[in-house]
Amino acid sequence: MADRHQVAAILDKSRDELAEAITDRHYELHPELAERFGPAGRSHCREDARYHLSYLSAAVAAGTPAFFTEYVGWCKAMLGARRIPADDLAENLEITVSALFDRARTGNGRRLRGVEQTRLSLRFPFSRLWGLMTTLRPPESR
Repeated sequence: MADRHQVAAILDKSRDELAEAITDRHYELHPELAERFGPAGRSHCREDARYHLSYLSAAVAAGTPAFFTEYVGWCKAMLGARRIPADDLAENLEITVSALFDRARTGNGRRLRGVEQTRLSLRFPFSRLWGLMTTLRPPESR
């Protein structure tokens, strides 16, 4: 079974592929974003996904969920200052989790199988990630 450092390395090696999948899914769910923000918006979305994965990887490697939680809190404040609702961040993180586990389950994502196989033994509570996403959403959208 992969340890947390191996899982972090897998996340790092897969970051670009995952960021692309996350961005594709976000734009599939919200095709209006392409018209609203153009190619630059898609590029920013992909870069944001890369940052999310980078901080998640660091938190997993360190065995410190608070590192990722603090990063998400910073993202919420930074995006809020740009009038991007926390609900958008929560949805993006949901897509991120979905992309991680989709890749872990598919033949194309063999390198990520360690994420699914070891998520309970990593001492990185992925359930906290789900809880964090829930707290980002305003009560009326839950």
